[in-house]
This record gives sequence, structure tokens and C-alpha cells, in this order.
Amino acid sequence: MHICKGFLFLLGGFDLAELCVQIKELLLGELGIHHAAGHGDQAQHGEAWWLLDHIRGISEQLDQLMETGLLSGSVGMLTDSRAFTSFVRHEYFRRILCRKLGVLVEEGQYPQDRETLGQLVRDVCHRNAENYFGL
Repeated sequence: MHICKGFLFLLGGFDLAELCVQIKELLLGELGIHHAAGHGDQAQHGEAWWLLDHIRGISEQLDQLMETGLLSGSVGMLTDSRAFTSFVRHEYFRRILCRKLGVLVEEGQYPQDRETLGQLVRDVCHRNAENYFGL
């Protein structure tokens, strides 16, 4: 069975948590797009960009991904450019993600386990995309 892959990018003004849940239900139930063994989440929530490509937009989206249990399967920051300057976006995303995880650790909401947190950051910022796109 062929399972299509896709991303949904939001441009702002939505309740991201509610929208994430509704989209997952639509994709999982009505369209039959689902988690395929060894392939991660086929339906991905695209990272904040355009009108949301700033610290607050990225931070809020990471909050939503954490609240809906989608962060660990995220492919991280994507870009529509092959320009050398697009690498800055990825570094910006990584810094926001790491800062957010650090705050959660300090608040006792995430374990103070450097290896586990490092694995999560490596997965979200590199390995999940590598696996998702078959690179």
C-alpha cells in the first residue's frame, strides 16, 4: 500500500493545537494517511514560516507540537530555498528549540538527561528529516 507524505504549513491566526488535532484526525481517519512502520509520521505539521518565522511564532509552534505529542517525530525547520543564507533559519530554529527544552528541564517538566535531550534535538534537527526523505 502506498502512503503519501505531506506537510501542512500555517500562516498564522489559528489555534495550532486544535488544528493539529483536527488535521491528524482527518489525515488518519478519512484519508488513510498514517504512521508507516519505520517511516515516521507521514503527515507532518510544517514548521513556522513566512508570517510566523520569528521567535514567538516558532516558539508557539514548538509549544503546540509538544502539547500534541508531535515534537519527537517532527522533521524540524524546512526551507523553500537552496540559498546559502537559508542555513541561518535552521540555526535560529535549533537555538529556539534548545532554549525551550532548557527551560522545561529547569522547570522540572523534562528530565535532566543530556543524552536523551541531545537525541531529541538531533532527531528533530536532522535525523527525522533524513529518514522522512530517505536520504
